[in-house]
Amino acid sequence: MTLGFSVSAAALVPTISTLALLEFDGAENASLRSMLSRESSDTLRGRKIAVLVADGVEEIEVSFPLHVLRALGAGVELIAPREGPTLAKLGLSSPPQRNSHILTVRFMENSGWLRFDRTIEDAKAADYDAVYVPGGAWSPDTLRINLHTLEFLRTAQAAGKLIASICHGPQVLINAGILKSKRATGYWAIHADLSNAGVQVQDVPVVVDGNLITSRYPLDLPEFIDAIEKHLRR
Repeated sequence: MTLGFSVSAAALVPTISTLALLEFDGAENASLRSMLSRESSDTLRGRKIAVLVADGVEEIEVSFPLHVLRALGAGVELIAPREGPTLAKLGLSSPPQRNSHILTVRFMENSGWLRFDRTIEDAKAADYDAVYVPGGAWSPDTLRINLHTLEFLRTAQAAGKLIASICHGPQVLINAGILKSKRATGYWAIHADLSNAGVQVQDVPVVVDGNLITSRYPLDLPEFIDAIEKHLRR
């Protein structure tokens, strides 16, 4: 059966090229390159960071912080829902590999499978010093209705642990109920969501409000990670 599509979408997918992003001649891009070239250190040795992810997480918002935070000595673990979405009546299914990996994306392009360390069903917020929720349009949409994820974040917030999020990631924090009356930022497309949730929205590279750190998009990563490091070195 055909539905009348005559052009393969695979050849026309809008994508984010990490290489092009790093090579672009701009001040923010230069900051990204500079952070990648830093020497390893032990400033965050002994600190454990949980990265909450699901399918459709933006690749650079995972790979870049993982590289930098581990280079600073932090123990970083990827935590994901145990299974991918499956709903027969919608024709929706996940491959077996989803039981151990999540699919990263570059905007609208499937990027690659990334193994996670632990499932959110088994993870405990008490075992970590900080939580990081990256963006991408799909991952936050899955995590924001995952009850285990929301409980993990609420427990971390109640304990005063660092909670950091970028891009669309703050949508998960909205559903966890931990952003109301707080100052925060996020990708421009979710500023209305943040405002409707009672957040004091600021359009700046990084916003720090107590234990909460938020940023807007990949070019904010240097200031975002610097803020995380500064908080965890206290």
